[in-house]
Amino acid sequence: MSWITLNELSTVNLHTAILNELEINKISLLQVVYSFFCKILNININIYMFKITPYGFMGGLGTFLGLSLLKTKTINMFIALILTMLLQPLLCSKCLGNFSLSAFIGIFPLMLLLFVLDCDLLKNCIIVLSLMFAVGRIGCFFAGCCTGKPCNPLFPLGINYKKGSVVVDKYYKKNTCVYPTILLEILLQFILTYLVWASDYGLSIFGIGNAILLYLTGIWRDQCRPNSWRSITGLILFSILSYLKCGKGQTKYDLKFNPDLISLIVAIIVSVFLSNDIFFK
Repeated sequence: MSWITLNELSTVNLHTAILNELEINKISLLQVVYSFFCKILNININIYMFKITPYGFMGGLGTFLGLSLLKTKTINMFIALILTMLLQPLLCSKCLGNFSLSAFIGIFPLMLLLFVLDCDLLKNCIIVLSLMFAVGRIGCFFAGCCTGKPCNPLFPLGINYKKGSVVVDKYYKKNTCVYPTILLEILLQFILTYLVWASDYGLSIFGIGNAILLYLTGIWRDQCRPNSWRSITGLILFSILSYLKCGKGQTKYDLKFNPDLISLIVAIIVSVFLSNDIFFK
C-alpha cells in the first residue's frame, strides 16, 4: 500500500487522495486513515542515543494532560507509585525489572487508596489516571502491541500492520492484518474515563470497568496479558474498599488544566522510557 506523502498533502485535496488510495489498492477506509496518521506521526525524534516514537509520544501526552489537570501533587502519590513498581512481580512473575501495565493497574489504585487519605483528591487522581490510560492507549494502536487476532486481509475494518510494528517484528515476521479490537479498547477506555468523572460512584466504576476490560482483552487479543486475573482481583478489591472508605462520592472537583514544568519533565521522561523500551519490555 502506498503512503500519502506530506508533499501530496500540500498539493492535493486530502479527500481526493484518500479516494485514490481506496480505488488503487482496494483496501478499507480504516487502513487508509491508519496509514495516513502513521505517516504523519511516525517521526522518530532522536535525542543523543534516545528517540521519541508515536507510541512514546502518546504515552507522554497522556501523562502531561493528566498531571496538568491535577492541581494537588503530594509526596504520598510518589510513594504509592514507587511501591507499585516494587510490588509488580507479585502480579506478574515476568515483570521483575520491567513495567507491565496490567500489573500496574492492579496495584497502583490500591496504593493510592492507602496513601491518599482525602476522598476528593483520590477521586481526582483516579479521573486523571483514567484519562492517561485512554490517551496512552492510542499509542498502542500505532505500535501494534495490543492487537486483535489475525484476520482475512479482505475484512473491511482490518488493520494491516507492517515491519516496524510489534505484532510483525516480534510475532509474525511478516505483514499481518488483524481485527481492530484496539480501536474498541480505546473507545471503551474513553467511555470509562467519562463515567469515572461523571458518576458519584466513579471510584467503584473505575475498578469494575477496568476489571471487565482486562477480562475482555484476554478474549479478543492475539497476545493475552500474563496473570491478568491477579490484576482483575486487585481492581475489584479497589472498587469494594474505595466504596467502604468514600461511599457515594459527591466529589468537589479540583481539575483545571494548568500545565507546569514538573508535568512537562515527567511527560518527557515517560515518552523516552516508552519509546526506547526502558523497563517496558
